[in-house]
Amino acid sequence: MAEKKRDLSLDLIKGIGCIMVPVAHIFSSKQPSVAEVWVDGFAEMGAILFLSVVGVTSMLQIRNGYSLRGTVLFYIFLGIIGVSFNCLLPQYFIDCWAFEIFQIIAFGAIFTAVIEYYLKPKPIFYLLIAVSIVAMKFILDFAFEQGLIEKTSLPNFIFPPDNIYLDSGEIDYPGFALIPWLFIFPLGVFAYQARSIVNLIMGTFSFSLLAALYYFGYQPEIFKKWDMTIGYLLFSVTVMFYIFYITRLLNSYVLKGENILTRLGKDSLLLMYVHLPAILLTMLIGVILNALKLQEIISLPVSIIVLLLITYLFIVIARMIPELSLLASVKNWVALAFITVFLPIIFLVPYLLIDIKLIYIGSIVLLWIIEFTIGVIFALNYKQLANLLRN
Repeated sequence: MAEKKRDLSLDLIKGIGCIMVPVAHIFSSKQPSVAEVWVDGFAEMGAILFLSVVGVTSMLQIRNGYSLRGTVLFYIFLGIIGVSFNCLLPQYFIDCWAFEIFQIIAFGAIFTAVIEYYLKPKPIFYLLIAVSIVAMKFILDFAFEQGLIEKTSLPNFIFPPDNIYLDSGEIDYPGFALIPWLFIFPLGVFAYQARSIVNLIMGTFSFSLLAALYYFGYQPEIFKKWDMTIGYLLFSVTVMFYIFYITRLLNSYVLKGENILTRLGKDSLLLMYVHLPAILLTMLIGVILNALKLQEIISLPVSIIVLLLITYLFIVIARMIPELSLLASVKNWVALAFITVFLPIIFLVPYLLIDIKLIYIGSIVLLWIIEFTIGVIFALNYKQLANLLRN
């Protein structure tokens, strides 16, 4: 089958998300400044952009003739090998089996592919699906508040739990619950297929609703991501529709070839892994400057620029690694998925049986290195897997 012409507007959206995601993960202060709150809150929208584009990509794969079986199998592999990313996050470490970003991507992509394959719906149907999922979230919120349903009856990967935001200021990360995070996949498909003016209208409508809530004194939380407040929902949808409007406009009139953002978009999977050690290196530079009494150099804009430069450097270095011919076999991909999932179980043994802090820390560091390596291997070779499963 001939390869379809690549839509650079989708790479551009992912490229914008690639800048936002590392920035969202660099903040660790329990008492952030107003500027940090706003920069971090806006950068958190990067996940929304990624998920919306995944929905579009999944729809296009089916529409372009890829088999449903191959598409579903690919995203199952992505969800399983994506456990390696969970192991790199400080809120999980050895407890790696959360329903995190790669798992919601896998589920949402399969969800969209099945809808497109069996129903081939018009764009308005995708919008209705997205609205229905959001409505389900707030209906369930009401039912829980009224005591009609016990919230504990739903697992965390289905619906966000209570007490996500602790009194200490820390977050008890629940992962990406299907309700409501699943809504962004069909909404992205709608935004992609809609005319530019429709995206502009939808973004303005969402922003107007948010402004109206503030005007009438409701003051919704717009940066509480994990339990998806009405404020966060409207703000994120506003950003998504405006970004689709702008990028589609650029694609029509300006975007004639690749640029640094579209190249970042193509390497978005690799960026998800390499931005984590980039954050560690950026923090180390900050510690060194602090020790040298040069802390005045460390400002928010400088930290962000340094982080993005290091992340991009790591991507360039990783791209020098050739594809592994060993992964030209589905059996070897199965073995890699098996290793990814069962390594954390093996590393649980010293944590559970040996009460020695040094061994515990050593286990975490070794697991981190191995799972990071697996993740980078996957990011550099996933096209081989896609080609093996395509037809």
